Amino acid sequence: MAAPILAWAVFELARAGYGVAGLAFGLQVACSPFVVDALTLPYSAVGFYLIALIALVPIAAYAVSADVRRAGLAVRTVAAGAIFAVCVLCRSGTLFLLPGYVLALAGAARRLEAGPAGRAWRTRALSAAALLVLFLLPYLLVRQPRHHEVWLGMWEGLGDFDRTKGHAWDDDVAREVLRRAGAAPAERYPVWEDAPQNEPLFRRLFLEDVRRAPGWYAAILARRIRATLFQSKLAPWAPLGGVSIAPSVSANEGVMDNYYALTTPVDWGGLGPGRFELPLILLWGPTLALGLAAALGPRTPALGPSAGRLRAALLVVAAVAAAGIALPVLFTTAGAVETQAFALAYFLGSAFLLDGLLRYASTRAAGLPAG
Repeated sequence: MAAPILAWAVFELARAGYGVAGLAFGLQVACSPFVVDALTLPYSAVGFYLIALIALVPIAAYAVSADVRRAGLAVRTVAAGAIFAVCVLCRSGTLFLLPGYVLALAGAARRLEAGPAGRAWRTRALSAAALLVLFLLPYLLVRQPRHHEVWLGMWEGLGDFDRTKGHAWDDDVAREVLRRAGAAPAERYPVWEDAPQNEPLFRRLFLEDVRRAPGWYAAILARRIRATLFQSKLAPWAPLGGVSIAPSVSANEGVMDNYYALTTPVDWGGLGPGRFELPLILLWGPTLALGLAAALGPRTPALGPSAGRLRAALLVVAAVAAAGIALPVLFTTAGAVETQAFALAYFLGSAFLLDGLLRYASTRAAGLPAG
């Protein structure tokens, strides 16, 4: 399922004028042991979350192309919506990717609609809303009643950075909480299955902690943002320290290390049977450089002609980043796979940076403007 969607992403990037970026992104995904491990992971269907994140790229790329048409946008929106629907059915956490799709569709509506400034924003808002409905329609037609816990995971998930209130990413700790509350805990996985009435208990416990200590919760959200943006759990570099994943420092983290061990870390590359670990800065550094170039472009003569292309590239990266950051921040970083999936935005950033550098070098060699 992933292969044709990745090919679609490469095609749309090339159609938007970023052929080198499309090729580079496709190769990075194909040569990522993390991606391959996640797509084939027998432990869970988290690979569908990754597929839906990749499916966002062609929509975002079409939104920044020079030729955005209603029919083409509608067809692509329905296709992406169908993929999204299948992925949500197979992995409900895929719903957290919706902000990225909203951003991409809003960007496409902005390119599609033009007119007097006084009413342009209304027209664009209506177009974006219509596209969102079109995108969600396949899911609304096939969605099923919820059958998986939510609040148990929310409560346990706070253990990624809670050190004072007893949250832990560990079902055994959750069972003990149920015993203390006088509830009957399930003695097998999943904890909530034998006693679905336990789900309201964890909802109450979660919301009580947040209401009593909003500053504590805000600090956890801030740490999750930092951990996701910088992939800090992957900070160790095996060639220097012998380990690739920072070990847990608190019992609250529970089995978080086990979740990170489900796949090869996202800062590893592969070619054939060979695998190699990159310094973490090479994962997010190129995207930071792309952002700086886009910010400095209008004020830098050498980059000025490329400013428009850089800003358009950043919109694609921003859409994927907006999608990928929601679940790690709002749910937990302890799930590991979804947290690392955010790095697809960095794959795109490095691909766009390479595209820009090669275009800049070729135009300079030809004595032409960089744009």
